[in-house]
Amino acid sequence: MKTKLITILFLTFTFRVIFAQTGWFKQESGIINPLRSVYFTDINTGWVSGDSGKILKTTNGGVNWIPQTSGTYDLLFSIFFSDKNNGWAVGGYNSVILNTTNGGTNWIHQYTTTSSRWFYSVFFIDNNTGWVVGDYGRVFKTINGGANWSSQTLGNFEFYSVYFLDSNTGWTVGYASGSNDRIFKTTDGGTSWIAQQGGQAAQLSSVYFSNSNTGWILVVNRLLKTTNGGDNWNIIPIGPSNSSRAMYFTDSNTG
Repeated sequence: MKTKLITILFLTFTFRVIFAQTGWFKQESGIINPLRSVYFTDINTGWVSGDSGKILKTTNGGVNWIPQTSGTYDLLFSIFFSDKNNGWAVGGYNSVILNTTNGGTNWIHQYTTTSSRWFYSVFFIDNNTGWVVGDYGRVFKTINGGANWSSQTLGNFEFYSVYFLDSNTGWTVGYASGSNDRIFKTTDGGTSWIAQQGGQAAQLSSVYFSNSNTGWILVVNRLLKTTNGGDNWNIIPIGPSNSSRAMYFTDSNTG
């Protein structure tokens, strides 16, 4: 009887452990500010950024989050790390670009303005080469880790997301009132951009490519998918939600 009881208790405990490790779990940040972006370099180490210049770091998969001093009170819409030490965070109201070279222990301003301008997305392919996009059609590029930035304007667009496969091929997406040209592709590292038609009048909030042909764009409650580098896009419904803002794929099938 005692052996049977121990067995039942063991099975019950094992079942609960297995059951508890499936699905999604709420993790406490310890702050009340809205959080806008998350990036992990491995299963344990990651960062989040948000309003009032908040940047938090975890080294145990999100069990605990440690605040980092960003040096700004701007909204930080996007955060990205090229490795565990080198990272960037961007946002507004003042077109702020922050950089760290020691995992976020210290953050320095690489760019800012005194006018009300916004950066919404940052992406780097290595420690040196990266892009930042924002309002007024602005696309910024650096080839020295952000020490210097070159800029260009593609029109009166709000660019919300940027993604590059390598130093040459990339996409940026967003919104412009009265225009369906909301997808732009470059094959020369951003020197020139070509508008691609997605046939969508809504805001394009996130772009991701798994290879040079296959990619997705998030449009509120649906995805646009291409299998020819963006020449054509097919609509994939994903449900009734009207607040989806970000996506990520691990390969051409799973996302």
